[in-house]
Amino acid sequence: MSILEDLRKSVIDGDLNAAQDQAHKALAENIPPEKILTDGLISAMTEVGRMFENGDFFVPEMLIAARAMKAGWRSCAPSWPPQTSRQSAGSSSAPYRAICHDIGKNLVGMMLEGAGSRSSIWAWMFHRKNMSGR
Repeated sequence: MSILEDLRKSVIDGDLNAAQDQAHKALAENIPPEKILTDGLISAMTEVGRMFENGDFFVPEMLIAARAMKAGWRSCAPSWPPQTSRQSAGSSSAPYRAICHDIGKNLVGMMLEGAGSRSSIWAWMFHRKNMSGR
């Protein structure tokens, strides 16, 4: 197996330490960070998404794989070219935060609905949104 295939497998398996080690190995082999990101990390999360859609993975496995991906990426981050402007850095992280917040909010809503709290959760979320300005 190649280093990127090992990295991909580490992320899919949710192995945080192996993902970091494989990312370090890839950098040591002079594999560009862009290739590590696309062919190793993003490719792994694409497979995790496919497995989730097929019912082979559930939310906990997705979150564990995402944590392993983040660990692998952090190993590559120092080698990534710096942002050219402060605005471009903010514009890339803001949608990510919004998406994560929305996913979390929807997961909580689904869990509470499953427990029979349909009307109260939506009222609570509406009240919170209006009070916090989010």
